[in-house]
Amino acid sequence: MSESAEAIATLLAQLSKVVKGLSDEDLKRLASGEIKPVLVRPGQRVVESNAAVNSALKAASMLDPAQVQQLEDRQGKLAFVPKGGKVVVPLDLAEAVIEIAKLGSEEEVVRYLDSDSRLNPPNLKKLAAEMGIDIPTTVKTASQLHAHIAERAIRDRGRWTWR
Repeated sequence: MSESAEAIATLLAQLSKVVKGLSDEDLKRLASGEIKPVLVRPGQRVVESNAAVNSALKAASMLDPAQVQQLEDRQGKLAFVPKGGKVVVPLDLAEAVIEIAKLGSEEEVVRYLDSDSRLNPPNLKKLAAEMGIDIPTTVKTASQLHAHIAERAIRDRGRWTWR
């Protein structure tokens, strides 16, 4: 028997095993073309198409190359977020300090501090400590902290050692 004939015989034997395990309903679906046989390699699996899978595939198709690389490197993952939900990014104080260093006026610093809902009074105090800014005991509210940090950030810009 030739090599290709042996391959076909092996394939038919495997198909026979698969077909024997099918229910009458699945055999009808196979005969009608509703389902089809496919080769599933080790590590692969069959996923039935549904709205969630279709949404995930649509989202994946819109990723830019950098995001795809993050997925491949396991530096990120796709997740389903319910309507109205949001992804919360942890506060990185060092990154906030870098952003503040780029700003040119107290007003810009106040706007930056006010725009981030994660910068509540306790985190504003941590940010000030990261910047080497002392907070007087009389400065307590978020708006007072914004003004104080902005003033010191612009005034003491030349003395920042964390640049």
